[in-house]
Amino acid sequence: MTATQPSTPPGKTPYLIGSIHELYRIRERAPHLRPHINTVIAQLGLSAAACSGEQQHLLAGAHSYVKALTGGTFTVHCSL
Repeated sequence: MTATQPSTPPGKTPYLIGSIHELYRIRERAPHLRPHINTVIAQLGLSAAACSGEQQHLLAGAHSYVKALTGGTFTVHCSL
């Protein structure tokens, strides 16, 4: 299968192009595949050193929710 470039010229499509056999192969494999989800939060203005207990509880709750729902990772980027 091939995909067109991100900036598609007129008359082209950004969708994958392939045969009906490739589509059936993907559909057969789909139930056995599990997506991997990485959740990243960039929290401007949040300082790790000055993070309040309430903020920490909120982030911990978000982490637990994301972990339980997706099984993926949860990362918060903030200043030190």
